[in-house]
Amino acid sequence: TNNIHLQQPSLPGGTLPLGAEIHQLSFMFNCPPLENSYFVKYKIINRSLLTWDSCFIALNSDVDVGNGSCGAGDDASGCDSLRNTAFMYNADSMDCNYGVNPPAFATRILQGPLKFTGNNSDTAKLPYDTLSGYKIVGLTAHCSFKNFPNCYVDPDSAIEAYNVMKGLNTCGDLQINRVTGQPTKLLYSGDACNRTGWFDSMSHDGKNFMSSGPLTIASGDTQTVVYGLGITRGGNNFTNVCRILALS
Repeated sequence: TNNIHLQQPSLPGGTLPLGAEIHQLSFMFNCPPLENSYFVKYKIINRSLLTWDSCFIALNSDVDVGNGSCGAGDDASGCDSLRNTAFMYNADSMDCNYGVNPPAFATRILQGPLKFTGNNSDTAKLPYDTLSGYKIVGLTAHCSFKNFPNCYVDPDSAIEAYNVMKGLNTCGDLQINRVTGQPTKLLYSGDACNRTGWFDSMSHDGKNFMSSGPLTIASGDTQTVVYGLGITRGGNNFTNVCRILALS
């Protein structure tokens, strides 16, 4: 919005608005292999008089592979931090809407926000420029909300949402990789296609939450992020994860 509201609480979370101006551009290409993908560019401007300290830019995707409880209720999620990608797929090879070998869906951070480091050895390569002393921040946290009462339920307050942005669960606890036993900010970061490492083994109707940060955004500063979202189908429910990651 161009108007900085000072009184109305925002939803969800109940906090006052930050004074952010957001421009969104959505586009796609009608050519292989991008005909089953679309792209969203966000330009975020700090129109307040305050510096946003310890700020995260996040995207929450309510992806349903199939419709209704019999379709969306058997989904699974995961992430690939090297590709800055989160994905959703069917936990089994049959979906009541798609039938055999249902597709996989992925969201990739194509251009993450900029973070100033002041180190000349750091370089941010942008489509229009190359900046020294900056880094591009990719996927720093991934979570999946499973719609049942525990610490992975949809965040219902500002504190819960900020916990997830930082890579914690909604209760504010560290996430633990169930294979390595080590703390992690990336839920289900294993190889979901080849079924190795820590992958989602519990089907659910969930959401993918991915964030980048922390950042400092001064008054008047602008951040630009670009996401690519796509779907692919051709193999079974697991190999479709490999196919969508190969495209990303």
